[in-house]
Amino acid sequence: MKYWLAVGTPQNWKIAFDLGNTWGLKNKGPQAANWRQVQIGDVLIFYSVSPVKGIIGYGVVQQKLKQDTPLWPEETAKEEVIWPLRLIFEVRACLSPDRWVEDKVVNDRVSFRAKMGFRPLLDDLATEVLAPFQVSTASADTEQSVHSQIIDWLLEIGRLQNYLCQKEYPMGKARLDAVWRRVQRSVPNFVFEVQVGGNLYQALAKLKHASDIWNSNIYLVLLDAGKKQLDELLSGTFHEIQDKLRIIDDATVKRLMTLKREIREIESRLGITLPAP
Repeated sequence: MKYWLAVGTPQNWKIAFDLGNTWGLKNKGPQAANWRQVQIGDVLIFYSVSPVKGIIGYGVVQQKLKQDTPLWPEETAKEEVIWPLRLIFEVRACLSPDRWVEDKVVNDRVSFRAKMGFRPLLDDLATEVLAPFQVSTASADTEQSVHSQIIDWLLEIGRLQNYLCQKEYPMGKARLDAVWRRVQRSVPNFVFEVQVGGNLYQALAKLKHASDIWNSNIYLVLLDAGKKQLDELLSGTFHEIQDKLRIIDDATVKRLMTLKREIREIESRLGITLPAP
């Protein structure tokens, strides 16, 4: 597995995500030479130039294509192919566009290399700059680690279904445990709160708000201990979301993640894994 630095403007990255997670390169010079070295399973590091000037996420290459049909807006306007060497990738982690400037990862060594366009990165440097995007691998010995583990499972399930997944997604002054989005510029399609102890009222309030403002599908992952209180709240204060809210237990989340992994492994082995829509 190699790491590749893909460099583009913020607008081009937004277009890339809207075009089904597609990146394009010219069929000449260093770009073409590097494209020929890319393998399925390599990691693409998303670098956005000014005004962002930093890393906004990363993904894994699913397909390499040579195309003679215009795809990008500039290509369709000119009716000619400018970037025929395409990479279809699965997004593993990416900041929402409204957080790119504030939360992007900055590294001087990467910024210097970004001036030279699409190119490989050394493993140690890539590992360093991708660390902020990695999901937690904490032990499940405490409430907090159980909470983090379940969120990680939800994020993995979403990624395996080709959604853009993010934890601690901002909603006003609150943050949602996990969300799935179909494209970068959309509001969350699916919203999850994981309740392992803590304030159940607050979790339901966040889910209700997400449903009200975005019409999101809302889910609560709840351990057995909180079910009595949940019934009371849904029959009273939160009766409006009683029919919208779906309740999942942690065992179901883990089971679903395991099955999704098995399916993806079989698809990958048979070479029938589909790119993101």
